[in-house]
Amino acid sequence: MAKIHRYAKQVPGFEARILDADDSEFYKEVLAKAKKDFPNAYTFISNNIDAENATGSNFFFVCLADEMLGKTKRIPTYKDWADMLNGGNFAKGVYFDANQLVLRSNQASYKRNQHLINDLVRKLKGQYEFSPKNPLIITNPKLRKSKAGNNDYKLILNLEDATFENNSDFAYGKNKIELGNHTKNLLAKEKGLSRLCLGQYFVDSYCDNLAYSNSNSRVAFLDAEGVAHVALQI
Repeated sequence: MAKIHRYAKQVPGFEARILDADDSEFYKEVLAKAKKDFPNAYTFISNNIDAENATGSNFFFVCLADEMLGKTKRIPTYKDWADMLNGGNFAKGVYFDANQLVLRSNQASYKRNQHLINDLVRKLKGQYEFSPKNPLIITNPKLRKSKAGNNDYKLILNLEDATFENNSDFAYGKNKIELGNHTKNLLAKEKGLSRLCLGQYFVDSYCDNLAYSNSNSRVAFLDAEGVAHVALQI
């Protein structure tokens, strides 16, 4: 059965879930959409995703899943994690991605990310600063096709509905982070673009392979009716 955590302090029916084999149809729907809409990027979106058992997660898969969930469900962000940890370790034995990226510099630490970084910087138009000590958190981007020959992923990110926030809590050099009343080990990258994941013992803002997935990774989502992202047009 799916692991469910209900929020006592939130609106009625508000809950967080980690998907399991009962949710295999949703995993299959995401992969089907990936194959149809992003055939040249399918290898990355589907990397180590096991649809039958609903295991595996990477940034691209979660980004597409988030868009498919609609208005009453969404992928939790790091700001949701404190509540998800109340009453127990919601991420025990697993980790899961947010539909969020951490941008620290114009120079990629992982070569495949350079085209994405260049495209993000162009779209941000200098409106936001970012650095290893004060990274930019990008929330709720959406996948779009890329035909650029130098883009291995064959994907770019649409930022029309995205939100942006500088947050020094994820600064390079820090090794702890507070999520509400919970202290977690922090993994932080010095430069480039990285994912944002919650694990049993850590918050990972270090992993720069956006397509990496393994058998311990999962997808979590919120029944989020009335809890939508606030969009900032750029």
